[in-house]
Amino acid sequence: ILVTFGDETACDSFVVAVEDQLEQQLRVLPTADVARPAVQNNGAVFICATEDEAIEVTNKWAPEHLELLVEENEARMVGKLDHFGGLFIGTLCAEVLGDYAAGPNHTLPTGGTARSTGGLSVLTFLRVRTWMDSGARTGDTMVKDVVSLAELEGLCGHAASARLRLDPPVCPATKSASATPVKLKRCTATDAKPRRCAVSDQALAGARAILKEVDTEGEKALLRIAQKFGDIKPGEPFVIERDAMEAAFNSLEETTKQVLTRAAERVRKFAEAQKSSLKAVAVDIEVGEAGHDVSPVEKAGCYAPGGRYPLPSTVLMTAVPAKVAGCKDVWVATPHPSPLMLGAAFIAGADHVLAVGGAQAIAALAYGAGPVPAVDVIVGPGNQYVTAAKQLVSGLVKIDMLAGPSELLVLADPKQNPSLVAADLLAQAEHDVQAAPILVTFGDKADCETFVAAVEDQLEQQLCALPTEDVARVAVRDNGQVFFCATEDEAVQVTDLFAPEHLEVLVKEGSDRVANKLQHYGGLFVGELCAEVLGDYAAGPNHTLPTGGTARSVGGLSVFTFLRVRTWMQSRPEMRAGDGHMVSDAAALADLEGLKAHAASARLRLPQSNGHAFSPEARA
Repeated sequence: ILVTFGDETACDSFVVAVEDQLEQQLRVLPTADVARPAVQNNGAVFICATEDEAIEVTNKWAPEHLELLVEENEARMVGKLDHFGGLFIGTLCAEVLGDYAAGPNHTLPTGGTARSTGGLSVLTFLRVRTWMDSGARTGDTMVKDVVSLAELEGLCGHAASARLRLDPPVCPATKSASATPVKLKRCTATDAKPRRCAVSDQALAGARAILKEVDTEGEKALLRIAQKFGDIKPGEPFVIERDAMEAAFNSLEETTKQVLTRAAERVRKFAEAQKSSLKAVAVDIEVGEAGHDVSPVEKAGCYAPGGRYPLPSTVLMTAVPAKVAGCKDVWVATPHPSPLMLGAAFIAGADHVLAVGGAQAIAALAYGAGPVPAVDVIVGPGNQYVTAAKQLVSGLVKIDMLAGPSELLVLADPKQNPSLVAADLLAQAEHDVQAAPILVTFGDKADCETFVAAVEDQLEQQLCALPTEDVARVAVRDNGQVFFCATEDEAVQVTDLFAPEHLEVLVKEGSDRVANKLQHYGGLFVGELCAEVLGDYAAGPNHTLPTGGTARSVGGLSVFTFLRVRTWMQSRPEMRAGDGHMVSDAAALADLEGLKAHAASARLRLPQSNGHAFSPEARA
């Protein structure tokens, strides 16, 4: 693809000269059998009247490789180019140098996905894991905020877990055990394995049908499906703007507004600290400089569940990092949003709310539908149809992860408070009947048995008093496990095999030592004061974390999800391609791979080429 701009006559003459050179070089190119059909079938030239028009066309393509060859205003044009995989500035910085020998990676995003992601780099092989560690208590405001938010979301087990961290602690409500008290499944190290959260064929089929309808019919299909599933009523607006969000926020009780504001600020503070840790870099290369920059995606879609328990905390955890990253247009999608959800969207800085849920919301965000634009990244947890839809559109837009049922693994020695351990396990169990509450303990077998019996007694007594017992009891009964390990190292090994979403470490002595041995987790919570529920709501680190063992390879949602790392090369006028070996190395490597046009492009940058891509013998 060639994009040129300026005087139309001059551009026409230039294009004719380029086409003449294409033909001459194709005649002597050993790989012409491939290159000629590519040029004939896919080659295009855009002749633009102005520089800005040329920039607009280029940004729409979001190309894998982008060469910028201009006589004037180079720096100004670079500043306007937003979407590319790798940028090559100046005559000496041929794209083929990046393919072989300059340093930046040559595996770059194609098909317009450079709008949402950068290329392969060392960052591809790194995980960003979050952690919280207990220290000196500085007050109860954050814990009280967590209690308030959990109660607003109807998650009473979360609130009970948080209250145990107040000063003084407030013990969970209990009742006498039922006739069939709950038990954790007894397991050993050989039973440890992560739960794989594959999306069901049924969910994929249902989501695929919805995606196809919205992709084909746009807004018409979106409204039809949203009304069918009860997201909106006929005639109701399905896009809610900032003024309505602000009105909803102002309608909330003053204490609720303050809690939302403080929670959003903690999430914002953590996201800003994360963003500051990722810097632009530049290194010298033989023809100039190479480096990377860090830039936000333009449009973000944030899904927040609105079913059994609408989650304003998820609105904060998704939209706030998007705004901190610098996204220009942030959409929150949630079905039949309450004033609480709209108020959370307002304080998070969301630009619009899409009052639609399910796979239909993911379809609208991925393809665009009426006033809803196609976004560059879609994040946030949802039901199996939301997850299936995210999986199906993941080649078109960037997604954060495929989130499965919630998981908490508590790694505790037998000296811990059974009431606290039980409360923390129930806080996750109340999310979903498929949630996984797991306890790993180690040490003397008799001590461990006594400890586990006490935890189970507390589980039963707290369950009998828990308003969400109908969900939590099923989760504990069907998915609850306890692992008895002989040693600390065995307990660490079992925990790493699970690679849990949430991991609490409760060890009387050597908690930091144990924590430093652990390799695989989404979020780590060390010490009694650092309840996992604090991370769910108000501590700052994100609560959208990898499940099903995927913490082995990826970190949770964060400000980094909304950033792209793009590479660039820029030649300097004083540099010469003959200085050093980079250009000749690129040509040699291209020859070794049989890519003769790559080699010719590199050799054109050598002084001895005299402006010819091929040798006199080849041209003859």
